Amino acid sequence: MDLWVAVQALILGIVEGVTEFLPISSTGHQIIVADLIDFGGERAMAFNIIIQLGAILAVVWEYRRKILDIVVGLPKEPMAQRFSANLLIAFLPAVALGVLFADLIHHYLFNPITVALALVVGGVIMLWAERRTHLVHAESVDQMTW
Repeated sequence: MDLWVAVQALILGIVEGVTEFLPISSTGHQIIVADLIDFGGERAMAFNIIIQLGAILAVVWEYRRKILDIVVGLPKEPMAQRFSANLLIAFLPAVALGVLFADLIHHYLFNPITVALALVVGGVIMLWAERRTHLVHAESVDQMTW
């Protein structure tokens, strides 16, 4: 393997590790850094899929007890059923839009300029949201309604 490719993979791995559990877009940072270090093409797509899989597996491992409780409780536990229904309600529109507009999404939203702009706008919105008065209706994810 080429040494520069290994260095690029190391850099992107560090970016993923630092950004995954912060309230920022790890994928967005991956896109920007990959562009800055000229890491693109099929190899970059495969790398991003694999590194995101690792991040997903880390999240699954972290929440394994909660996931197992929901799966086991799904047939008869109302909280597990409500959580699963809420998850589907949140997930299905994203899947439908992703399937319908996959090419447009990839073309217009996965470029460094759009991602950088979205990160700045998202950061401003997060700062604004933190400064406003909060009315908390759900203390935990189990109390959320659809």
